[in-house]
Amino acid sequence: MIMKKNEVLTTIVFLIAFLVYSIYMFMWGMLNNARYFGIFLGIIQSSVVFIFRNLSLHRSKKKIKSKNILFILVLGVLFFFLSYFKAKANGLEMSDRVIVQISYLTIPALYAFLIINIISIKTWHKLMKFILITSIILYIFSVGIGNFFSINEWLMISGGNSPFESSTYSGIFTISAFYFQYYGEISDYKDKKMRIYFILSVAFSIFSWKRLSVLFVFLIWFVGRYFDFNRKVSKFFSLITALIFCEATTIYTQFVEGNLSLFNINAYQFTTGRTYTLSLWQAYGYISAGYGSSYDFIHRYLEMDLVQMYLEIGFIAVLFFSLCYFNLVGNNFYGYCVMVYEFLNLLTASSFPSVFEWILTLVFIGSLGFESSIKGERLHGN
Repeated sequence: MIMKKNEVLTTIVFLIAFLVYSIYMFMWGMLNNARYFGIFLGIIQSSVVFIFRNLSLHRSKKKIKSKNILFILVLGVLFFFLSYFKAKANGLEMSDRVIVQISYLTIPALYAFLIINIISIKTWHKLMKFILITSIILYIFSVGIGNFFSINEWLMISGGNSPFESSTYSGIFTISAFYFQYYGEISDYKDKKMRIYFILSVAFSIFSWKRLSVLFVFLIWFVGRYFDFNRKVSKFFSLITALIFCEATTIYTQFVEGNLSLFNINAYQFTTGRTYTLSLWQAYGYISAGYGSSYDFIHRYLEMDLVQMYLEIGFIAVLFFSLCYFNLVGNNFYGYCVMVYEFLNLLTASSFPSVFEWILTLVFIGSLGFESSIKGERLHGN
């Protein structure tokens, strides 16, 4: 009974966290850090529940699930020290921005870990539905109701441009598409009622018009019709993929810096102008004072997360980051595909500041391969 009450309270606080974050993002975007208030409240509340629950003598430590997510907290400590030594090597004081940038990794990881160990899978299904519907409503309001239902606006869609493009909601729609496809069509415990939510997620992923997202959503939908995603992938294969992304980051960095030509592709057009943002580093005489310190100089994100990580604190940071995150997928092939998407997005664009997207992603990946828990009490089974 106590556990049930704790889950209800955690669910309520999570909903508050989501609504606070979403409303602030809707009204002010990334400009107002008050959007994190609800998440901090959720972490405090769920931490208290988790600690007191596991202090009980009758509960085994084996009940704790997805411990590998906590390695991200260790990764945050590593990034702090890498930032400190990088700043000292450049004769600078470490930037205060380092803490902010590291929190983009550690906050979603900690909250996702706590959610996985407190909220049941059935409750989480309901929360995901609520998140999707709420995000759809806010997205329509953000582009304008009149605009969204205007034929003239739809006729303006051409090539790579759309009046409905939204980086704020694209990530949530995409991870929702992954989630509802898996639990609606692939999982051993699939619920056909989720297919309508999958269709909605796909539709609004397309409407919000982030190219990589649109590509992957179509890809998983098409391939999923002919290919069994419910299979295992070796951890060795995940390890090799992590190393490939490390090397891809170094090559892509050379490409966007203009030091390497790839198939005569125009770097400015391919990155949709992100090379200009990178050029500002040189224009402002930027020298790294730690992870995230470039924001102090140009007051904008580079929007190429892995490139930024590589340039600010080095290859070793990208290496440990890649190994840590690909370790999360275990042997679940679908989780592996989701992580490949996230890394391609981190390489060519940015998602770290979208903290709530990463909370949903980590909870989803943490839940894969543990469907037997649907018959039990927790999000994860034994």
